[in-house]
Amino acid sequence: MDDTTRKELSRIRNILTSNPRGMSISDISEEMGLNRNSVAKYLNMLLVGGHAEMRTVAAAKVYYPSRRVPISAMLDFSSDCILVLDSNLQIIQANDSLLKCMQAERDTVIGRSPRSLPPGPLSDPELQEAIGRAMQGSEQTREITAEMGGTRRHYRIKIVPTAFEEGNSGLTILLEDITDERGAQEALQQSEARYRAIVEDQTEYIARFTPEGKITFINEAYARHLGIPRSELRGRDARAIIPDDGQSGLQEKIRAVNSASPMTTWEACADTPAGEEHWHQWVVRGLFDEQGNRLEYQAVGRDITDLKRSLKEKEILLQEVHQRVNNSLQLISSLLHLQNFTIANDESRTIIQDMQNRIRALSLVYETLYQSRDLSRIDPGRYLTRAAADLLADHEGAQERIHMNVTADETTLDIEQAIACGLIITELVQNALSHAFPGGRSGEIRIAIRNAEERCVLAVSDTGVGLPGSIDIHTAESLGLSLVRALVTHQLEGEITVDRSGGTAYTITFPYPAPAGGSA
Repeated sequence: MDDTTRKELSRIRNILTSNPRGMSISDISEEMGLNRNSVAKYLNMLLVGGHAEMRTVAAAKVYYPSRRVPISAMLDFSSDCILVLDSNLQIIQANDSLLKCMQAERDTVIGRSPRSLPPGPLSDPELQEAIGRAMQGSEQTREITAEMGGTRRHYRIKIVPTAFEEGNSGLTILLEDITDERGAQEALQQSEARYRAIVEDQTEYIARFTPEGKITFINEAYARHLGIPRSELRGRDARAIIPDDGQSGLQEKIRAVNSASPMTTWEACADTPAGEEHWHQWVVRGLFDEQGNRLEYQAVGRDITDLKRSLKEKEILLQEVHQRVNNSLQLISSLLHLQNFTIANDESRTIIQDMQNRIRALSLVYETLYQSRDLSRIDPGRYLTRAAADLLADHEGAQERIHMNVTADETTLDIEQAIACGLIITELVQNALSHAFPGGRSGEIRIAIRNAEERCVLAVSDTGVGLPGSIDIHTAESLGLSLVRALVTHQLEGEITVDRSGGTAYTITFPYPAPAGGSA
């Protein structure tokens, strides 16, 4: 490039710098006093050298000063490895990052071709082919694995056609070390592969869906159960594949899932493609980001049809056991009732009647269980009301004189607790009916059961003449009170107190739920 050309190029750059809003060829030609052809030639040289920019505005070409930063000013500020080649593919610049990775001195690299460098990413045959394409004007990108500085690394290499200040062309090669990124990707792929292998090997049904209800994943086991290919299920509405019996409130349960309470469960019945009825148990867990926003839901279900059938069979068997026990107790009660007709002694008849009442209390427990949906627990309100009414009916004339009042909290008792409470009430109510209202007196007997801070309180009271002061509930030797004391302390593991003011009031407290070590 001669001095005249350099001078004119410098003048045009100064003019463009002074007019940052842009100038046309005619404007520059007029200001310089040069013909348009010469100005156009110099502008093309500036464009190639990257010192000017051109934009088309309507039909005119408008030229501006270049806003590009010379590559030489950026090389050593980059953490990436950068190499600059001239038009002869000779290295003319190499930044410090590249020299450090190569463990080489600058003067051993400058002036050489990449092909002649020691084995590494720059001498890779694939890169040489990409350099040839880049020299034809097209930017190239490659990912290459090679050794550099004695370590095997992964690189993403970008080759960019470059114009230099003098107007000459060349290439800039940028090497980005993606070893860590590639390692993270491979670890993620391995993790996903392990996860998918685990999920696919599961016999449980697994599905994932977005907060909007769109299915993002479904495992092979569930797709096979539904009889629908997995590819057809992805993107469909999750409500079409996750059963809801209409009573479990599935949608409300899922909407209630949050980062503080991330899981919900339910059971529902659904028909298979073959028309068979199957029961499913589902657990849905919400997946959240650090801010607590819902990202996705994962549902895990299992077929519990066989379990349901087994439980139903056991329930039927248990009902049959309860019924047979009840029938046996009623038979014993009937035999005692018949025996009573043959006994002339009033004291003996009373003993037989007391035994009948105790057996009836036991029988009523099993009758109530047989009629209950829960074969292991009893509603005490229903049971105690029936037991008290039977006791009242057994005493001639008592129904007209004595009012029976039964109240109960919403609670349940297990079989052992119910039997104990039934026998205790039988003894205490029977005692009140026999002794608390002499001479045809009227009054009231109250039975109440309630919860109080993880304990159950059973209260039996009457408005009669009161328990004589000579009788101590803790030392009395009568069969009835001895039985009450044994049931309270040993079977219920509780305590009993007596209040003699205004009649007689027994208060029994025992642990609720029943202690694990309670005896039957």
